[in-house]
Amino acid sequence: MHLKLKAILDATSASHDFERNTREFERSIASLIEDNTDASLFVLVQMLFEKNLSYSASNALLCASLCRLLSTHAELSPEELTSLCNAALTMNIGMSSLHDLLAHQNSEVTTDQRRSIVNHPAVGRQLLSSKGVQDKIWLQIVRDHHAVLPEMPDAGNERRIHMATRMLQLADIFVGSISPRSTRPGLLSRQGALKIYKGEEGKPNLLGAAFVKSIGIYIPGSYVKLANGEVSVVIKRGINAHTPYVASIIGMRGAPNQDPVLRDTSEPGFEIKEGVSANQVRLRTNWEELLNKFFDLYGPST
Repeated sequence: MHLKLKAILDATSASHDFERNTREFERSIASLIEDNTDASLFVLVQMLFEKNLSYSASNALLCASLCRLLSTHAELSPEELTSLCNAALTMNIGMSSLHDLLAHQNSEVTTDQRRSIVNHPAVGRQLLSSKGVQDKIWLQIVRDHHAVLPEMPDAGNERRIHMATRMLQLADIFVGSISPRSTRPGLLSRQGALKIYKGEEGKPNLLGAAFVKSIGIYIPGSYVKLANGEVSVVIKRGINAHTPYVASIIGMRGAPNQDPVLRDTSEPGFEIKEGVSANQVRLRTNWEELLNKFFDLYGPST
């Protein structure tokens, strides 16, 4: 699915099937998220840490998935939710190649690059329109996904579209903040979640609180250090936002665990002491092994 989305974002020729193909793709992603939310989040977050994968595609997939999770706290119709998720998948189509380049660029952003960054929402909307996208909500959200939005309307369609756009903005901020760059490590999941929770004014807000409630403070795929000294990767959200299930991959003495051990961080002795950035983990996480080993833990999503 990652490779397919990259092909969609990189396509330069116009296609009258673009909107239909993107909608079909989004339905496939929605099905995966609904079938197993935690396993999907685990893989998507881990993708952000893989330098050989397109960052633009990884970013888009995770943002679309987070919007779908957050939608349970918003009064969007099924059609509006689909428009939002399609917007999330294609919001950076106006700078897809540059998006990938910037993820690995060691030098400062150039003047031309900064101009492309500023203009990419409008360019993206125009490009989508030229590819045959007629969904006005989809196009509007892409255009406004970096805009400073006015006050929330009181009611009606405008309020829902405003809410949808704000949801994508929060997802984009969170994913961007936890994603590592060549020039900096990503923020820890807890830091990214608190950034969303408090908002730009440093005060808790309802949508930010709903975001943290949806994904937890430690999103699956992120790393933590436990009270007993073990380094673990989060594999499933827990009952509480701060007590996920984790797989211990590095023992308390610093040696890799050949057989990762499940830990419930709500239990005494296995509490999360702190977050750990991906670049501090000197061990490649084997996604398939962990998913297979803890398959029974995932079960139906809640």
